[in-house]
Amino acid sequence: MLVAYSSAAWRFAGLAVLLTPHFCVVECANVLRHKLMLGQGKSKLKTEAAKRAPGGVFDTDEASTLLTKTYEDLNPGFNIPAQEQKALEAVGGSPIYGEILPESLAKVLEYVKPTRDDVFYDLGSGIGKTVLQTALTTPVKKAVGIEFEATRHKTALQARKAVLGTPAAADRVIEFEQKDFAKATLDDATIAYSCATCFSTELLGKICDLLPQKKVRMFVVLKDLGDVENCTRKFWKAHVMQLPMSWSRKSGGSSIYFYQPHA
Repeated sequence: MLVAYSSAAWRFAGLAVLLTPHFCVVECANVLRHKLMLGQGKSKLKTEAAKRAPGGVFDTDEASTLLTKTYEDLNPGFNIPAQEQKALEAVGGSPIYGEILPESLAKVLEYVKPTRDDVFYDLGSGIGKTVLQTALTTPVKKAVGIEFEATRHKTALQARKAVLGTPAAADRVIEFEQKDFAKATLDDATIAYSCATCFSTELLGKICDLLPQKKVRMFVVLKDLGDVENCTRKFWKAHVMQLPMSWSRKSGGSSIYFYQPHA
């Protein structure tokens, strides 16, 4: 600790001060406290930065807050008209609706590690939450959702409009298409995701046929593809996670399978 009994000017931590015994004791303590607070602040900033995916607009908590607000007055997608249910069942889908939770999707994306060169597809994108969270929290070039059912697709478009109206997210490339994704063009897909728990084996086989083996690097799906010959011919099971979903948060979660193309 510096102590001076003269009225000479002394420079401490870059500040010119007039030193007296009392002044120096108090000011030295204040400066040290300030440095400690700065160090804590930098540590907090590093922690916050670590939560944010490189190139992402928001971290998971921020995106979750934005999407909760975005969807609070929109159709949640659980109930659809009877004629739409029948049409969905006719193509091998199911009207039963569920979603991956934001914190679970964050863990999936952490494993997949999307980059600026990736194009993300959600096959059976429902009301669009997975596509929007991916677009907001990762640097993907483009995030696309394909949904067969009209009511849920309409909600996704409304949510997209609201999210892109947020200045920080205005330049993100987000697309939603209403179509039978078993007949969709997926030529630019590098990462594909599907909450396919209720999909028929035939439908899953069609999806695997459409995924470009030379380009897609990861197919994340909520169903083991071991019995789907069209899939096992192209992909091998690289990883499995057990994570909570909207329907399984109290029962230990659901299995998520990560498939990569054969070399």
